[in-house]
Order: sequence, then C-alpha cells, then structure tokens
Amino acid sequence: MAIDDKILIPIRHLRAIKKKQYLMLLIPFGVIALGIGMQYWFPSAGFLNIPALAVTLIGIVIYMWFYATYRYNNKIPKPEEGVIVSPLEGKIKYIRTNQDLQLININKTYLDVLEIRCPHQDCILEDEMLKLHREDGTITFRFNSDNIKWLQTSHWETGDLIGIMPGKGSCTINLPKSYELAITEGQNTAPGQTVITAISHQARPERSITIEEDHPDNEDILT
Repeated sequence: MAIDDKILIPIRHLRAIKKKQYLMLLIPFGVIALGIGMQYWFPSAGFLNIPALAVTLIGIVIYMWFYATYRYNNKIPKPEEGVIVSPLEGKIKYIRTNQDLQLININKTYLDVLEIRCPHQDCILEDEMLKLHREDGTITFRFNSDNIKWLQTSHWETGDLIGIMPGKGSCTINLPKSYELAITEGQNTAPGQTVITAISHQARPERSITIEEDHPDNEDILT
C-alpha cells in the first residue's frame, strides 16, 4: 500500500497524546515509589514488607492499565470516497429505528484505542458533537464521555484523528432511516476504517423547481 493510501497521525497530535499519557502515568509511578520507599524508610519494621509489596504491585497494575488505555494506531488505510466511517473503536451495542431515524450506539471499553476519527470530511463540530448537514437531514455523532480532548476542530478529511477519548465511553449516531447500513448489531468497529454507510449511493430527496413566468400582476408562480 502506497503512503498516499494511508493516514498518519501528525506529530503535534502524537505529542498531545503522549503529554496526556505521561501526566496520567505519574499516578502509578507515585504508588510504586511509595511501595518501594516503605521498605527503605522503615527497615526495621518487617511487618511492612507485605503491605509495601502489595502497594508496589498495585502501582504496577495501575501503570499497565493506563498504558493500555492510551493505545492508538499511528496509521490507518485511507477510507474510500463517499462513505461514513466509525469514529470510535468498540462494539455496536444496538441499532434502533423509528419512522424517520436510525439510532446507532458504539460502546467503547477501557482497552479500546483512544482515537476519535473524523467520520466524514464534511462534518463540523457543534455543541461538542459532530454534525453532517445534508439535504435529506442532519446526521449527528454524540460522544458520551467525561474525558474527551479535541485535537482538531476544522479542516479535516475522512479518517483524520480529530480527538481522543481515553477510557470508557460511547458514541450515538443519528441518521435518516432511508440510509442503508453496512454494519450489524454486535459488530466490532475500527476508528476511521469500519464503514457505517455509503452516502454517495443514497437517493437524493425530490426538490421543487421554481419557474418564472409572465403574470398580469408581475408575480412569480411556483410550480
């Protein structure tokens, strides 16, 4: 695969991810230091050996947990034109429909990568959610998490890394019922890679045509 067929994470985004990760890793480092220090601060207190070992192990577990939470993909294949892709890694928790809309929920666990990828190049960020305005309605992507950091707020392409969501969270997608889905309930998704639907193949809504004709009262008639 040629380099032009891949999307690479910009250096500035990698630095932002690493900075946030290093700040979080200060917590387990502090716990590990406490566990080791307990054995040196009180060398004669043998009864502290087991608690000190337990504290050290807890720090190691926390370190591994945070390290796994901040996993990401440095490069992904470039999505095809005219598709909407999943913004998150996770599992399709449910797909619900009513007379007008389809509701899709993608559930992200702590061990899924933290990436938020742009689902379509025409999306805009409004009210902390992504919106794709189309003639047949607005498609929305609402992210449910208290730990979201937007890395890019405009001028993006489909599949670009635009934010990070460490830890657990979800994304709820609303789109018109007429759109044919390329996913199924219970399916695993990859950010920027799993196709939700192909909007280039959706039928365009009928539009009224305005025709100007001569009229005794010099008014336009809509037909």
